[in-house]
Parts: sequence; C-alpha cells; structure tokens
Amino acid sequence: MIKFIAKYLKRYIKNFLIYTVISLIILFIGLYSPYIESKVIDQLVYNPSKVILFKMVFYIFILNMLSIILLYIQNIILIKLKNIISFDISNNIINHLKKVNILDIANYDSAYLSNRISNDSDIIISFFLTNVVKFITNIVTIIFCSSWLLYNYEFKIIIIILSIIPIYIFIYLLLKKPLYIQKLRLLENQSFFFCILNRILKNIKVIKTKVLFEKTEQEYKNSFYNLFKSIISFNKISYIFSSLNNICTTLLRILILLFMGIKIIQGELTIGQFTLISSYCNMIIISITYYLTLSENYQNTKASFLRIKEFLEIKKENNGKIILNNINKIEVKNLSFSYDSTNTLIKNFSYKFNKGKIYSIIGSNGSGKTTLIDLILGLINTTLTGEIFYDQNNINDLDMYLIRKKLVAFVSQEPYLIVDTIYNNFTYNLNYIDQDNLNKLLIEFNLKEKIDSFPKKYNTIINDNIKNLSGGERQKIALINAILSNTDILILDEPTSALDQKSNNVLKNILKEIKYNKIIIIISHDENFYNIADEIIHIK
Repeated sequence: MIKFIAKYLKRYIKNFLIYTVISLIILFIGLYSPYIESKVIDQLVYNPSKVILFKMVFYIFILNMLSIILLYIQNIILIKLKNIISFDISNNIINHLKKVNILDIANYDSAYLSNRISNDSDIIISFFLTNVVKFITNIVTIIFCSSWLLYNYEFKIIIIILSIIPIYIFIYLLLKKPLYIQKLRLLENQSFFFCILNRILKNIKVIKTKVLFEKTEQEYKNSFYNLFKSIISFNKISYIFSSLNNICTTLLRILILLFMGIKIIQGELTIGQFTLISSYCNMIIISITYYLTLSENYQNTKASFLRIKEFLEIKKENNGKIILNNINKIEVKNLSFSYDSTNTLIKNFSYKFNKGKIYSIIGSNGSGKTTLIDLILGLINTTLTGEIFYDQNNINDLDMYLIRKKLVAFVSQEPYLIVDTIYNNFTYNLNYIDQDNLNKLLIEFNLKEKIDSFPKKYNTIINDNIKNLSGGERQKIALINAILSNTDILILDEPTSALDQKSNNVLKNILKEIKYNKIIIIISHDENFYNIADEIIHIK
C-alpha cells in the first residue's frame, strides 16, 4: 500500500515536505510549552515575581499564537493534498476501467462503482497523509519525553509505562481480524446501499408508471437493514477495541499519578515538576495509544485498498498498434460469440461491408444486433471466434481506440452528450467545422428556433440534470455531430426512436446523400429505413 501511495505523493512532494516541516514545528512548540508552564507554576509558588510572570506568560501567548497559525496552514495543505491525490487515484482507476473489456465490468452497477471508487480512494489517502507525519511526530514525542524523564527523574516511570504495552499488543492481535472482516463487509453494504438509492432516484418515472412503490421501498429497506447490521457489527468490535485501550490508558494514568503523588508528599517533587512530568507522561501515553489505534485504522484502510486493487488488477483489453488513415471495407469471417457457455448469441456470421453502401441490420430484441456492432467496433474482443478485418488488417492488430476516435461516428439510442455548451456538442471531436453545413442541418432538423429561444443560445450548457432539451432534441444534436464528423464509418443504433416523422425523412435524405464516402450501418425497427438500405442483414 505504501508503494501505491508513494507514486501519487511524488507529484506533490514539495507541499508534503512543507506539511511535514510545519507538523514538526508544531510538535516542538507542544513539547516546549509544558516546560515553560511548569516554570510559571513554580515561580508563583516558590518565588513570586510579577515581572517574570508577565514575561513567561508573554512567551506562552506567542508560542500558542504561532501554533494556531501553523495549525491553520497545516490544515489547508492537508485538505488540498487529500482532495487532489484522492482525485488522482480515482481518475487513475476510472481510466484503467475505460480500457478493460466491457464484459469484465458489466456486472458492476455504475452507482456502486462511483461510490466505491470515490470512498475507497479518499479513505486510503486520508489514512496515509494523516498518519505518515503522525507516525514520525509520535516517535519523536516518545523519544524526547522518555529521554527527558530518564535524565531528570527515575527509571520507574518508564517501567510503569512500558508494562502496559504488552496488554495493548494482545488486544490488537485478538481483534485485528474481526475488525478487518467487519470493515470490508461494511464498505460493501455501504456501496450497495447507495447503488439501490441511485437506481430508485434514476428511475422515478418508470416506478411511477409501473406503480412499483412497495417493491422499490422493500429493496431500499433491505439494503438499509444490511447496511445497518454491518454498521452495528463493525462498531461493536471497534468500541470493544477502543474501550479496552481506554481501560489500559486509565490504569496507566492512575499508576503514574499515584507514583508522582507520593513523590510530592515526600518533598521530592515540586508542583511545577509534577505538572511537567504529568504532561510528558500523558504525551507518551497518547503516542503509544496512537500506535495501537493505528492498527485499527490500518485494518479499515486495508479493506479499502484491497477493493481498489481488485479494479486495478482487471486486465486491460488488447489494443493493437496499426493505425489506418481510411477504411474502405470491413469483412467479418465465421464470427461466433456467446456471453456464457450455455447460449451462442451470434453463430458463424460472415459479411462484407463496403464503402458507398447503407446496411440495415434487423432482428428481434435480444437477437444480438447491438452485440454484433460491439464486436465489429472491437468493444468486445474476448470470448469470440472468427475474424474481423478492416481492409486487409486483422482487428486485433489495429489501434481501435484511434480508429474509433478518427474514423468512426456512432449514435446510440440514448446518445451521450458531454456536459458542455450546445455548440461544443455539435462540434465535439471535429478537426474542421463547416459552419454553413451546421446551420443547414440545424434548420433541416428544426433545432435553430429552439436554440435561439435560450438566453445563452449556443452557449447554453447541456446537463443531464437539467431538462432543457427533449430526448428527440438530444438525439438530433448527436446525429448532427456524427454527420459533421465526416468519418469513413457511420453507425446508428435506433436513430429514430425519439424523432418525429419530418426529422426521420430529413435523416433518410441526408444518409442517401453522404453514403458514397462511408460505410453506413443502421440498427432500426423502423421499416421506412429499409427503403434506403442497399443491403438488409437479418440477425436471428
């Protein structure tokens, strides 16, 4: 886990070093302050002097004000580091998952993934940043306070403190495994709970339409009860751990208090010395307690780290190196594919797709139309047999990321629009913008008037949470972007599902005009589109 965090921390090593230095200065102020306070107490008791008193109080004030300022700076640096590095970890995981086979993450719910990645990334970096400096400062505290006590007073105080440590270690060894197991269970149930909640909120319309109120409420309740039981189970173990630690700490404080109280009665300690020894003993106890509670926090963090590691260990999909500048033909030979061993969805499929033609893929729901497109585009490249060629190149040898970016335009039934302006969604991923053609398409698809009605017109932000555009209007934006892309391959998956009849006719006419420089593949149940197809492919 340390190696994992270290590679992210290197990017911000300067800020981390500043944070460490500030922490050490705060520590030294904390170690020096009790010494001055003990002198003030003895001065008041044994040799009263207003001048010396005011002088020492001024020193204490300055030290405390300096500590407050440094704590503020330290906290700001810590917050910045936590959030930036947590984002870097999350971003790295997401970028990794973007390049794994889609079948390997198909079973993960998106809300579950987002909650799990975000929470676990935050837990790991928070643990590391908080504890790496504390680990050092507490060692310094133990060494300094113990050395001071040994040099100035008796060895017996250190013996009393050390005698309690084996009990702490026994408690940790006894409870570390239950802590880890319960924390892992809690994290999983927490992620699943938010997954169910997100699913319900995302599908309110469907729930209302099908009147699934009781069913969804029961799902939500069940997920909460599982989470609730995990919270109770984890906190029981955690509380037992902390309670036993507190019992040991209380016992240790009482023993030290008795030892020093007897010294005062015998006249071997002054009141100031008593407060100083008490402060340093408490610092040692707090530092020892920190290392023992660190074990609990480590078990919690370990659970999060293993969950992150699970994602990062998913093997990346194969992506070749050959780059194409254009595509004239796609040939599929004896392609077979199944999601599992019990059912072959596509069997011995062969076909040639040539530039200059429109292909309409038809078939019943679940017959494998969309899956066939995923295979042709290289989105699925495992658990299949047969071959796919782009011109004369096997798809396994091609850089399909670059090919899909530069040579393929794809519009899905529910198009993905970027959270940006309307204009940038029209022109996304375009090297050249034909403004005249864009204006023409806006008029033909009856979008110009709608866009002009917005106060910011083309600069209006498209956001999934703001219903400023209908489903049909969003589909038109995606279609216009695909048409303007001028790619060699254009694939439309149910492109008319949200379009009116006039827009359907517009799209048909445009496809007939531009087909000579493209391979156009359409998945549609709309029989009107069969009329413009040069070839119809039946998927059974």
